[in-house]
Amino acid sequence: MTTSQIKPLPENLVNQIAAGEVVQRPASVLKELVENAIDAGATEIKIFIEGAGSQRIEVRDNGKGMSAEDLSMCFVRHATSKLHEADDLFSINTMGFRGEALASIASVAHVVVESRQQGKATGNQLQIEGGSISTQEECACAEGSAFTVSDLFSNIPARRNFLKSRGVEMKHLNTAFLRMALIHPDISFDYEVDGRPLYAVKPSSMRKRICDLFGERINEGLIPVEESTEVVTIQGFIGKPSLAKKTNQEQFLFVNGRAIRSPYLQHAVKKAFEGLIAPERKASYFIALTVDANKLDINVHPAKEEVKFEEEKIIYSILLAALKHSLSKFQVQPAIDFDQEQGLNTYGAFGGEKEDFGHNKARAFTSHFPFSGGMARHGEGRLPKGASEWTNAFVNPGGSEQPQIRQANLNLGEEETIKQHSHQKIELFAKKYYAKSMRNGLMVLDVHGALTKIRFEQLEATAQSGQVPAAQGLLFSLPVDLPATLVALMRSQQELWESMGWSIQFVHDTQIELTAIPKELHQDDLRTYFDEVSTCLAEHETLHSERKPLHLMATAQATVQLKRGIFTEEMNEIIDTLFALKYPERGIRGQLILRFLKEIDIQKMLLNSKSIPPLDAAR
Repeated sequence: MTTSQIKPLPENLVNQIAAGEVVQRPASVLKELVENAIDAGATEIKIFIEGAGSQRIEVRDNGKGMSAEDLSMCFVRHATSKLHEADDLFSINTMGFRGEALASIASVAHVVVESRQQGKATGNQLQIEGGSISTQEECACAEGSAFTVSDLFSNIPARRNFLKSRGVEMKHLNTAFLRMALIHPDISFDYEVDGRPLYAVKPSSMRKRICDLFGERINEGLIPVEESTEVVTIQGFIGKPSLAKKTNQEQFLFVNGRAIRSPYLQHAVKKAFEGLIAPERKASYFIALTVDANKLDINVHPAKEEVKFEEEKIIYSILLAALKHSLSKFQVQPAIDFDQEQGLNTYGAFGGEKEDFGHNKARAFTSHFPFSGGMARHGEGRLPKGASEWTNAFVNPGGSEQPQIRQANLNLGEEETIKQHSHQKIELFAKKYYAKSMRNGLMVLDVHGALTKIRFEQLEATAQSGQVPAAQGLLFSLPVDLPATLVALMRSQQELWESMGWSIQFVHDTQIELTAIPKELHQDDLRTYFDEVSTCLAEHETLHSERKPLHLMATAQATVQLKRGIFTEEMNEIIDTLFALKYPERGIRGQLILRFLKEIDIQKMLLNSKSIPPLDAAR
């Protein structure tokens, strides 16, 4: 009698393994459900999210619906209505085709589906628990289908523990929604998060859809791109250099109605914008490619986010030429001076000439510190424990002499003292780093990190004390167009923002009106301020922490101050204030923002570097 050690896996376990590829996170579920609704011919799709998708994801559509038999068959692995023979794999015109998504989702969540075919009086409801059908019965429901996926990964705790924070998962959900809503402007979408409508867009042109999702002010900066060849058809929009951002939150590439990632084609966009934007910024683009389905393989990635082109190099060349043609047609010239950053037109109606910024306005921290006693001002006042150790390093790095706190400006030497009444701006390396020669060493400071830390301490002290900071009322209310995610953040944290000197009226999902702003900000600063808040939000999606909104505000105000320029007197005050704080060498996220290099450290760095052979050695 022989005992076989190789046995087929149970069907439910097979589905759970497949779910590891198809269902990576809640955004994967949302993508699959919406794509099914699109394939069903829906013209209206409603999406409801709770608990960043782990509690509930519901997608309702008005598509053609399913019969009772199809309703149960759609959860059978590799059962599909979109493929019939092998040749169909090379001519795919639907969003889904492998028939494993629903089976995978049902194996790791609780699923309820209601579906009614068009023209039928009643529909059917099906419930699945742990991958097995628990109930199926006739029910009254609207035409189309409604999928509700709840308690995602509840039966696989290890997978649930690997989900990121609520904010990160919401970021992925929002991105998945934006991708699908952008490329299907003919479909109406409603997107609701935790009971609050975030987006509600009606059928429109692609340009109008972009404005509906990213704010009306983006319309000014959109440049159309159109090209039609035998190999590829290109349609869409690119943003003017003024729309370039620090992140890729406005970069969307589609092929045959499917959002994809393609570093190779993305390089074509980057190359087209060479000389037009600073290297660290990313151009905005919303580009849709149409390629012969027979010359495209979309079955190379489990989530179908990567594709393989048969004529990739030709498409690259055509795309690059089309982008350059559009930029030249709209007379976009290469930028010469990257030091003068252009404001983003995405945010608000900030008309008028930009004010010449004088010395008094540039001094952001001179009169706005809410602290007393513990703050050092030009060397005066009592420093908290730990600060003296750092000041000692500046006075006497060698440690052979006793520290003498007798001079202002961190006890610099007579010749090294920063002139307190100089109106000259300081040149910063890479626009954020400041270096100062000290006794027997060199101080290197991340000025942006220092400003952020100082401002965060101010904001936190204000929040804890309950004091209302100074605010400046605006003569006329100022409309500001913002991304819907940022408007949702400000709405959910309205009391906090108002306690920080803002007076906000919520006009629309993508627009607010300001009637008062913090005293240390100027109207001309608001573009930079909200651009920085949006960038931080896109990178970290910090919606649900009490301290994180303060992080956003502090970071944004630090960026505003840097773009204004730092004067020598301000730098003196920044350093004094930083050293009065606890752990001055560390930023608000624990990163190193200050370092003192002794002479011996610099010598070691230079001596340990590899020697360069003389010129004659190469001959």
